[in-house]
Amino acid sequence: VMNVVKITRDLIKAPKVNGGVYTVILDPQLSGIFAHEAFGHLSEADFVYENPQACEMMKLGRRFGPDILDIIDDGSSVGENGFTAYDDEGVKGEKTYLIKNGLLVGRLHSRETAERMEEKPT
Repeated sequence: VMNVVKITRDLIKAPKVNGGVYTVILDPQLSGIFAHEAFGHLSEADFVYENPQACEMMKLGRRFGPDILDIIDDGSSVGENGFTAYDDEGVKGEKTYLIKNGLLVGRLHSRETAERMEEKPT
């Protein structure tokens, strides 16, 4: 605990980083958490459906990165984080591409938002 306190105190004094584009290196677990927080929540269809600005920003087909970028929500991988045979609405867990080849191709849906947006529940 004391080590965490020391690190926190040291970081309070750290120089601020200016906004911009930076190259970063993340381990697999941290990159997954980062993608979840930065993009996963943004992909939730209830947020998109009820927000005209988000609807425009999250338009299917929009480019979010280079061709090598894929972001996948995969509830079908047994033993992995996020595995679910069926979710709380009875939807079978499966592999859903949110970004494929750098393009937005999917969203995270409930049955309600999927019906409203005429897309498949995820």
